[in-house]
Amino acid sequence: MAGLRHPIIAVEPLKSNVQRIVEMTFGLDVQTVHGGLGDAAGTGSYPERLDMAAGRKPGASNQIGLLPAYQARLRLHDGDASAEYPVYTVDMLMHKQNLSFAHWDVEGGEPALLRGAAATLARDRPLFTVETFPLSNSTRHSELMREIDTAGYRCMELDEVCGALKDCRNLMCIPVEINVPACEHARYVSSGHGHGVGGHGHGHGRVPSHGRVLW
Repeated sequence: MAGLRHPIIAVEPLKSNVQRIVEMTFGLDVQTVHGGLGDAAGTGSYPERLDMAAGRKPGASNQIGLLPAYQARLRLHDGDASAEYPVYTVDMLMHKQNLSFAHWDVEGGEPALLRGAAATLARDRPLFTVETFPLSNSTRHSELMREIDTAGYRCMELDEVCGALKDCRNLMCIPVEINVPACEHARYVSSGHGHGVGGHGHGHGRVPSHGRVLW
């Protein structure tokens, strides 16, 4: 990997988390963007108390999203102020730069995010990971798999629990034209919409060697 540059773009809606990311990545090639990712430009909001909650440190434990577990957290109480953040599409952020790899863990918003990344995925063919809940949130999982299939990718399930729920899994999404064998801790899973499991025979392709990492 000598000589390769992969600047990182970190996208985060909560202001307190943005500040923490900036502090933790000081001196590194990381661009922190205050905002969310979706299928269209817009504005999102959350109760301002999430940035100021006593005893709640910025980080992975202080998140918002579309999953049922976050709905009570997003509810405004009497006297609550609302904090806003811009919503971008991946295509908006990447229209003048290439994407090599992305880790998209947006707490249930992954299908919409992929719709907003269609041009980038078609142009750059990056590897990316997404989080899903195939049993406890099967409807959203099916929608996500359809979007992945539409983009011309197949999925390798990483054999580890990635959240509080036992069925939480990260999927490594690989362009169909890249031939990557399964291994002991990662197996291919089918979307059920065309590309099948394994899918060997699409040619070897190549993993992009330059561009941005979107996190």
